Formats: sequence, C-alpha cells, structure tokens
Amino acid sequence: MASALFAGVKHAELYAKFRPHPPDALVKTIVSYLGEKVAPPFGSALDVGCGGGQSTLALAPHFARVTGIDVSEAQIRCAQEQRPAPNVTYRVCRAGAPWPVAPSSAQLVSFGQSFHWFEPGAALGEAGRVLGPGGAVALFGHWIPLPRPPGEKRARLLHALVEQWLHDEQLGPFWDAGRRAVQGRYSDVDPRPLTDIRRRNFVKIIDSSLSDYLGYLRTWSSFQKLLKQDAQRAEDLMQQVQTRFLEVLDPAEISFPLHTDYFLILGRV
Repeated sequence: MASALFAGVKHAELYAKFRPHPPDALVKTIVSYLGEKVAPPFGSALDVGCGGGQSTLALAPHFARVTGIDVSEAQIRCAQEQRPAPNVTYRVCRAGAPWPVAPSSAQLVSFGQSFHWFEPGAALGEAGRVLGPGGAVALFGHWIPLPRPPGEKRARLLHALVEQWLHDEQLGPFWDAGRRAVQGRYSDVDPRPLTDIRRRNFVKIIDSSLSDYLGYLRTWSSFQKLLKQDAQRAEDLMQQVQTRFLEVLDPAEISFPLHTDYFLILGRV
C-alpha cells in the first residue's frame, strides 16, 4: 500500500471496473487450506491492498466478516460503491501504519495482487500480529490476461503485441520494480517466515470485448505513470494498440476468450 499510483479517482474507477476477479478455484483452495487448522465457520478475514475490492468480495461468502484496507482513498471509495455485501467493510490505512485490526482477531490475511508493493518482512510481521492460532496468509496475483482468438497465429500476434511491444518495449521504463515479481509469478518471492508453504497455479477463462480489454490495459500502473507524464503520448499509444488489435481480429469478432494465469502462495505464521 506504499504506492500513490492508484490514488487518482479516474484510475480507481477504471481499476474497479476492469481489473480481473480471482477464480473460484483459487478462493476455494485458500478456504480449504485454512480449514485444515481452523474449524469453520470462519470469523474474520483481512484483505490487504484491496484496491477496488475484487478479492475482498470473493472472500465474503466464506467469512462472517471481511475487511478490505488500502492506502488509496479513491480506491476505497470505489470499492464501497461496488456491489455491496453486508459483511464487508472497507477502510483507508496509510502506508506504514499498523493495520486497523485487533491482535489475534483474524483467521486469514490475504494480499490479492498487492504483496509486491510491500516490504515483505514488515507485511508478514503485521500479518503475524493480527492472525489468531492456525490462521493463514494467502499471497496471490495474476499475470496479464491474454486474448486467445481462434487461430494459433492470431493468438501469438496478440500476445507479442501485449507482452513484448506494449508491456516491455513501450511501457517497460514506467513499471515499478515490484513488477518483476508479478512477471515471475512470485517464483522469486521468499515467503519465510511463513511455514507449511504451498504454491498453486490456476487459469481463468472469460469472454472479453476489445473495449473492455483496452479499459483493463489502462489500469496498468505503468500506463497511468505515462499518462501523468505525457497524456498525448499515452493516448496515442492506446490508439495504436486498438488499431493493431483490429488488424488481427476478424471484424465480426465482438468478443474473444481471455486467459489469465493466477499464482498463489499459502502459509502460516
């Protein structure tokens, strides 16, 4: 939660609308792991760096109470305006401050696409403070959702456009250092001092329109950084992406499958 990149209202609105939601299988794996040491029904979960509340809401059916915290007031405001859940609460928590949760009161602490923004030792230390006996920590995230239109050649062209040309070449200088951890699917993340560590991978497939996909690309922190630095260059870049997509897609294709790789690390403190 130490980054101010997500503080803007417009960015927060894009984030809430277009960011992916974790797959059901990932959430069920977290709940099953927690259940090995803690008997259900589960009381409280804390979603750290919750952003627009995508992972917070995914946890809500499995806990009596879920609290989502984020450094960005704009993100929290957008999360509160999304589909309400009576057992979900959102709170702003400034960077470096103790989490607004009583000691030993939570069964789960989750970091959905957020752990790489934290200093690992401090974050896991704070998780140890708020977790009760048998509680679990879940670190998860996703790589770029990639279009999979019919035809292997077209899929390769779009993957190269998004991963190599846009992500690496055009926006590479604007990524924060933590992006490398996401690109590596957290393979280089050292989860110690967690114990009973397990790693899992998942794939989520949904249908997406080009307009929604372009909206998602605008949520990238690198694009937002470029937008603040040179708005015209950023808009020209997004127009180029749209043009190159339309050169590959069939005009009749109003939607296409979108494959998202998710990664999960589970552990206990």
